[in-house]
Amino acid sequence: MRTKRVLSYGQTRLWTLNQIDGATSAYNLPAALKLSGPLRATALEQALTDVVNRHEPLRTIIQSQDGQPLGFVRILDSNTRLLEQIDLSALEPAARTSRLDEIINSEVIKPFNLSQDLMLRARLIKLTGTEHVLTLIMHHIAGDGISISVFCRDLALAYRARNQDLEPDWAPLAVSYADYAAWQRAWLEDSGELVEQSQSWKTQLAAIPERLSLPTDLPRDAKRSRAAGCLPVEISAQTTAQLQVLANQHQTTLFTV
Repeated sequence: MRTKRVLSYGQTRLWTLNQIDGATSAYNLPAALKLSGPLRATALEQALTDVVNRHEPLRTIIQSQDGQPLGFVRILDSNTRLLEQIDLSALEPAARTSRLDEIINSEVIKPFNLSQDLMLRARLIKLTGTEHVLTLIMHHIAGDGISISVFCRDLALAYRARNQDLEPDWAPLAVSYADYAAWQRAWLEDSGELVEQSQSWKTQLAAIPERLSLPTDLPRDAKRSRAAGCLPVEISAQTTAQLQVLANQHQTTLFTV
């Protein structure tokens, strides 16, 4: 069963990028949590169900109708399994570590199907009788850095309750994400704010080049590879402050600068 929901502009944007780029892991938000001590896997799966039921974006799928995205909230039934379990405890330590890395890497790069999947994947990997790793992969269409901290907080609360064979003692959410999406669309579309902002940006960006002509040592590929690396750089507090002033002058972010 599915319930129709209003989509936010953020959800629509990520759905559009998915239509352009195809299935990709670029918007996966991964986490691997090491759990030490006694663990009840059944209680953990019940807690995951509690949290996914509580937060609709984790159950919101997006399907295309006449080229337009439509949001639907999936209803979890008794056949829905939210926690896949893998037992590595029988392996030797070196083989166990290698296999754990393989599983985590495989989960991180596995794309979501936005039209079918829940926007969360969870695996419980048993290392020993008292050591486990819980992998959580959330799609950015359902969350961000702040959302993950909220998710983990609610999961811990729900697990403590389920571990005592109780239901989580939390108040119902006063506002759903769909409520926010409806307010956002009403504010931007009905008030004319969207037209005004669009025109403002069209004016400001009218003369920019379609492609930045930056000096490179390699030819630019026709298709974006998303290959990346990391180069640590230290910037002094004084330089950082000056960069922030520059960002403020141009009404942009420090990240963009």
